[in-house]
Amino acid sequence: MLPYRSENFSGTGVMDRDFYWDNHVASFFKTTSKGYQDGGEFVSSMQPKYVEGWGQDPQTGLRRFLGMYLTVSPNAAMLTVASTVDQNSMRQIFPKASDRWTSDLVAMGRYNKFAIGPNDLKGTWQSGGSQMTQWYDSFTGAYAGATIASSSATFSFAGSTYSSIHNGAKGAVGAMNTFQQEYIGNSTISKWTITLTNRYQGKTQQFDAHFQAVKGGRLLYLNNRAGEEYLLVKIK
Repeated sequence: MLPYRSENFSGTGVMDRDFYWDNHVASFFKTTSKGYQDGGEFVSSMQPKYVEGWGQDPQTGLRRFLGMYLTVSPNAAMLTVASTVDQNSMRQIFPKASDRWTSDLVAMGRYNKFAIGPNDLKGTWQSGGSQMTQWYDSFTGAYAGATIASSSATFSFAGSTYSSIHNGAKGAVGAMNTFQQEYIGNSTISKWTITLTNRYQGKTQQFDAHFQAVKGGRLLYLNNRAGEEYLLVKIK
């Protein structure tokens, strides 16, 4: 799990997939090549966030063929990296590694799911992110301003109760619209779900829930399948 700032890639000419390969994968594996499997797509927004190339296993020193897929959710970058003996092995083991919609390399992440228990959630968990779009006149090329959308969510669990605060802002720079929502209610926790009372308009909602293991700790994933999806880190 790495930080992701959309403003580093919007209108800068820097592709996020290249940034994370060059600054993280390349140095760790001492890569000697870099390539793509874009399927003929020339528009950057349609190209899969996939990069591949030759490198070196940091433990054995053996030459390896690497494939990396970048997933963004929402202000965090998650890198899925596969290491195989050669390019043919990569194609055989992960035939859809570079698929923009159903990458079987990204699908490996579904194994990173761990059940939760009531005592695991005590404390405060937080997520947040932002996205900036810079606009240019299609005829003159003149800069036409920027729009920003940002949001954050904080969940606190204590025994059988919870509270959550949701903040957000969106609009043109200098004319932002903001919102804040706060909920307090009861929580019922099972291995793979969390049920929270007194949500929007007083309704009870059930969230799919699990932990994801990352270097140095774990993240809490919540999804109510109605538009609320969070990947939270424990802050206290």
